[in-house]
Amino acid sequence: MNAESSAAGLALTDPGRFAEGPPHELLDELRPRSPADSGKGPTGTQLWLVCSHADIAAISRDTATFSSWAGGIFPHPDQVNPLDVNRNLLLFKDPPEHTKYRKILQTAFTPHSVAKLEDRVRRVVGETLDAVIADGSCDFVSAVAVPIPLRVLSDLMGLPAADHSRLEDWIERIEAAQLSTEPAADTDVFVEMALYLQEQIARQKASGEESLVMSLVEAEVDGSKLADEEILLFFGLLIFAGNDTTRNTLSGGMSALLEHPDQLELLRDEPERIEIEIAIEEILRWTSVVNYFCRTRPSTPRSAAARSRPARR
Repeated sequence: MNAESSAAGLALTDPGRFAEGPPHELLDELRPRSPADSGKGPTGTQLWLVCSHADIAAISRDTATFSSWAGGIFPHPDQVNPLDVNRNLLLFKDPPEHTKYRKILQTAFTPHSVAKLEDRVRRVVGETLDAVIADGSCDFVSAVAVPIPLRVLSDLMGLPAADHSRLEDWIERIEAAQLSTEPAADTDVFVEMALYLQEQIARQKASGEESLVMSLVEAEVDGSKLADEEILLFFGLLIFAGNDTTRNTLSGGMSALLEHPDQLELLRDEPERIEIEIAIEEILRWTSVVNYFCRTRPSTPRSAAARSRPARR
């Protein structure tokens, strides 16, 4: 691997590489060489770019060799929060702990539970689009893609509508921390969220509300309740990851349809031919809003940043 290719691989950790969409030509060049030497990470750790579907699938299944827990999922182990704090997040766990904690969210998002949300989601979407129609035009991101997932998740967690601006501020600050070169750049946000969450738990307990927040408070793993820090990080994960990925998928999906008007026309004019469920799955695949995650080999400090064109991670 020459220095130019190594530098190109390392540059994929730069968000600017994806400003105009996935760099398919560069990925096509690097894929036959996968894993490609991608130079050193922020802490001096050797990085390897894995960009073939087969390699990514193998690494995803082999958590004993390629761990999320050992070095985190970002190029810097302490990105956003210190690694020891981040390890309480589901994304940073390996089986069997990952499997145990995933069940907590699965109970809240079973097909039956999600079906009960349909009327609520339709109401939020309808009200949002009605406002756009009344205005006559809009910035799709700020008027549609941002408020819809924020309102839906807020409702799901029993949070007051008056707090939407505060939640949006936290999301923006967590996003900035993800892009920051400074470690643990997000600690202040989680302190604010912890105080807010304590207030919401007390309020919802007193009112007897049923919400995802109360589901986390009452959840058990191996017969034990979640610790306060674990509840906070679950809450933070839902607030950020649930919003960020959904709004980026909405924005990227609309952008793709506008760039391919024949597909937009087909979806609009022939809904019986193109089922909306299929279109949603294709938008999820096409937009792939998470560019890469890292895995670390516990025996040797080697991280693999993974990105694949045909598969969604």
